[in-house]
Amino acid sequence: MLGNKVGFVYFPLPIEIDSPIERLLETKARMDNIKGGQEAILSYGFLVLLGLLPKSIQHPLVDLLNNNASTTMTNVPGPKEALSMASSPIQNLMFFGPQSGKMGVGISILSYNGKVTLGVSADENMIPDPGLLVNYFTQEIEEWPE
Repeated sequence: MLGNKVGFVYFPLPIEIDSPIERLLETKARMDNIKGGQEAILSYGFLVLLGLLPKSIQHPLVDLLNNNASTTMTNVPGPKEALSMASSPIQNLMFFGPQSGKMGVGISILSYNGKVTLGVSADENMIPDPGLLVNYFTQEIEEWPE
């Protein structure tokens, strides 16, 4: 097992906070609270239990979860040092988290070798221009003080 634990949680973003750094710190505090609380344990346990059920029961329940969610977001801390393959340095890495059902937006964040890469996959009916979402993330990061 790789150590990843996946769960579905309701996560309200602190959009009412103007300062990007304070907003980031509040986002982290909220996520840490969820990860350390019963909601994360119950969500993960529910998915483990769901995986034990027959597919005829699994699929409608997964659809029910997915139909009440719009976005998946995942972050992975990657290697801090550059890697190589066949003696060639790897310039960048990327991945996309799981997305199914009617979930129309997936956001993946990966750190690697001192850089952060943001990936966005989007249903054009929900976000006709996913590049705009990437621009908003970039703008947010550029507003951070050095």
